[in-house]
Amino acid sequence: MMFFALYLFIAFFSYLFTWRADFDNVYNFPWRVLLDSEIVMENWLGRLGAIVSNAFFFWGFGMPSFVFVFLLGLFGWASVKREPYKVHMPLLRQSFLWVLFLSVFLEFVFRNSQFPWGGAFGESVCTWMENFVGTIGMVVLFFFIIFGFVIWQINPNFIDLTPRKAVSEIKHWLNDLVNRRYRSRRTSQTASSTSNST
Repeated sequence: MMFFALYLFIAFFSYLFTWRADFDNVYNFPWRVLLDSEIVMENWLGRLGAIVSNAFFFWGFGMPSFVFVFLLGLFGWASVKREPYKVHMPLLRQSFLWVLFLSVFLEFVFRNSQFPWGGAFGESVCTWMENFVGTIGMVVLFFFIIFGFVIWQINPNFIDLTPRKAVSEIKHWLNDLVNRRYRSRRTSQTASSTSNST
């Protein structure tokens, strides 16, 4: 998994600079180009790297595809350290939700760009939602989604809320998030060392 994470990271990062040059050759999944040695791709990982990165970016989720690199690396490193996968399952679910949201959000913000910021998924969902609620409706919807997420995470008391207290609540939430991740990592390491010793 760590090898595939590294491979995808290099292919994706290269795609950011070489997608224009390779696009005509990889547009419709022409897997035959893998066997055609006469076709030269600009992607740093050659023909396979150009096809795979185009599949994730253009036909998939666009820039949020980098989240898959992070998840592969995370679970690969967990396997090396013999951590139970269930420790990272909440992060896995949150990551998939962020991929879906950011794909639509980036496509909406950069919809006039030729680069596939949100991929085919973001473009199709964004087009459908924009036709359904309109551009202003999309802006309001994104605002309430982000606002609702922040409120759900911080859970402030609006009765006694002041600007200074709001900043304090955010700092407390961030510290709690870091400490919670640290405690879960220490717990998994302790459990792993205990099982190895037995």
